[in-house]
Amino acid sequence: MLDQKVVRGLRSLRLFATFLGVEAGVAMAQLPPINLTPLTAEQRAVYSVIFKEQRDLAVIGEMTSLLQLDPEDLACAKALALDDEPRAVHRLKPSDLPDGFTLSSRVWVPGGGRPSPRRVSEIRFSKDHLFAVVRYGVSCAPMCGWGRTVWLERSSNGAWPRSKRFAHCGGQKVS
Repeated sequence: MLDQKVVRGLRSLRLFATFLGVEAGVAMAQLPPINLTPLTAEQRAVYSVIFKEQRDLAVIGEMTSLLQLDPEDLACAKALALDDEPRAVHRLKPSDLPDGFTLSSRVWVPGGGRPSPRRVSEIRFSKDHLFAVVRYGVSCAPMCGWGRTVWLERSSNGAWPRSKRFAHCGGQKVS
């Protein structure tokens, strides 16, 4: 019989693989590679908007995930010429986060008590870099969690507020 810690670790690994868009049972070698280049200033600005909107959960997962757009989001994406999909994920660093946020390698916290870390996807920009789309969410246990797709539009001063043009896109998904 497997030790309970091992079982929980395997469940966490399966959940993390699922969050990355990889079906359970796929070999770890097939998980996306890690992009070793630092985040750009533009990427940090977009992530900062997402993190600051969600101050209630200031624990961020250290790994990004590949962006998986839902059918509704794909319809919105057709209106934009998006950059190619990222094929690698980033390992976030403390310097990538706003003050007051911390990184965690945990996928979810069994039994509650402490908040599960917020997870963010890689960002896809429009080819002209005027729009960005990113997903974030929380996993509270296997088959438990929520996520949201956010569409942002760069303003003339370089800020990244939520896009009014794509306000009808995205939304929250709960499992």
